[in-house]
Amino acid sequence: MSTLLVLVTAVLLAPVAVARIKRTDATLTHEDGAVYRGDQNEGGQKHGTGRYTWKEGSFYDGQWKNDQREGMGKYTYPSGGVYDGEWKDSKPHGNGTYTWFVASLC
Repeated sequence: MSTLLVLVTAVLLAPVAVARIKRTDATLTHEDGAVYRGDQNEGGQKHGTGRYTWKEGSFYDGQWKNDQREGMGKYTYPSGGVYDGEWKDSKPHGNGTYTWFVASLC
């Protein structure tokens, strides 16, 4: 009599908390004149993808998580300089490229 051995492999995944996006194309205007256009979570926070424009002319296009710049994004300074890369806790973090605008002195 032969015996059949069956090997069962199971992969257990930890539950992942996902913030649900409430709506897209929301527009939020702040008292200081800054404007956000993009996704929000159910709590009304910037979450998903969107663009935030500061009154002085700088802007950020990219990913947001719970009101923080998080993931891939591009920040453009009023001078024309750009940081394009990874963000964490609203700060450049990880891989990215700075490009500075240099005016001609002549």
